[in-house]
Amino acid sequence: VFLISNLAESSLKKRRDAIESIINERATIPNLVNYFDTNIDCEPDDIINPCPTDTEIDLYSEKNPDGADFKFNHSQKKAFKNLYQLDPLGLLQGPPGTGKTAFIGAFIHYSILKGSKKVLLVCQSHEAVNNAAEKVRGIFHKQNESISIIRLGDEEHIPESLADISEDALQQNYRELFRAEIKQRIMLASKSLFLPNEFIKVSLEFELSFGRNIDTYKQTEKNRRPL
Repeated sequence: VFLISNLAESSLKKRRDAIESIINERATIPNLVNYFDTNIDCEPDDIINPCPTDTEIDLYSEKNPDGADFKFNHSQKKAFKNLYQLDPLGLLQGPPGTGKTAFIGAFIHYSILKGSKKVLLVCQSHEAVNNAAEKVRGIFHKQNESISIIRLGDEEHIPESLADISEDALQQNYRELFRAEIKQRIMLASKSLFLPNEFIKVSLEFELSFGRNIDTYKQTEKNRRPL
């Protein structure tokens, strides 16, 4: 006998629903399964995009202080161009140390530079996601460009270098901005009531901390089911 939390059960259900949608051809790419069937000949779709030039790709060459320089070779440039111009799937493979993470970072940067609005990056391990995310941030930083990244996942798997873009960190940042804006609005409105500023500040702190906790407790008690 074992217990499964509601969160874990919800995650498993989403995975099952996604697999069923793919198998029953209800996914965004209806015939996605066919691309993995060696008995079916699926031709890629051409995207109406300008082909990346060798000069553009060469801009992603890296010279590292430790001597581990990276530069796209001929086959990697060909893969870069094919991945950018052909839909709906692409495959890049290579042994460790051949620059796959650098390739991913360059490809994401180039795609966003050319107009892509959203990119979802997933990997088979937390470490792989972290390495790729750090690479993307590094490229944008070198180009003096900004990018909005959210690193989803358990905090224990997120390194210090990405802690500022974790889900919890961003939520906390928005909470602080919201509280600051609320305080400013109430302080301005309270002037017409001729109330002391110190009184307003204390009331705000009480409402935004202790008062919210009371509301949460009341809602929890209301939703609690009798055993």
